[in-house]
Amino acid sequence: MSGLSILDGKLRKVISSNLLIEANILKQNLITVYLESYNSLLSDIVLNKDSLSNPELFYEDYKKALTSFNYFDSSVETITEFKYRIPTEDTFTFNGRLSFIKLLINGVVGTYYELPEAGYMKLVSTISGDKFRDYIINLPKFFSEDTPSENRFYLLGYEEKLHKIVSTILRKDLIMFPFSNTPPINLFSEGISFFENTIDGVINRVIDDSINFIKRGTN
Repeated sequence: MSGLSILDGKLRKVISSNLLIEANILKQNLITVYLESYNSLLSDIVLNKDSLSNPELFYEDYKKALTSFNYFDSSVETITEFKYRIPTEDTFTFNGRLSFIKLLINGVVGTYYELPEAGYMKLVSTISGDKFRDYIINLPKFFSEDTPSENRFYLLGYEEKLHKIVSTILRKDLIMFPFSNTPPINLFSEGISFFENTIDGVINRVIDDSINFIKRGTN
């Protein structure tokens, strides 16, 4: 093997190693930007103190999903093959509790009320009439299996003042969903902008640092 080929092989390995290091740093910075954006965009929402839609209740779920997101393919060997993904409306997985995030991103048309799981279970066990029962059973839910029961809720639409019927049955007023009739909230835009404004600099720095490292080793 020629000296040039050996040098080229070393450079590829150094670039690959440095790129993975920088990619992990970028990942942490991105998560910070996404979480700061979440807080800044949702912190001013006026909430009933008993609302189950308080964004603070979903913060840890969102943070966990951002942390476990597959940002890059660590099996690549060269910078030309390196693949980096970031959370966007198309790449993020909105399972379980995170369906709340998807709802905010899409925007909410209409007025809704929060139906706690305890109330939902009581309705399912006591109401009669197939149409009413089917409607209740198919309400959108915002929880996963590991969500504490006191934080679980469904959204009940305003249709024909159905919430008043439900309130009468449960003998309790329902809390209006605070994000009713709200336009889309783009929780990902700041993270996307940060990535687009940063990635070229990261790659250029990796290449320059790697070349300088190889040069120092050959002197």
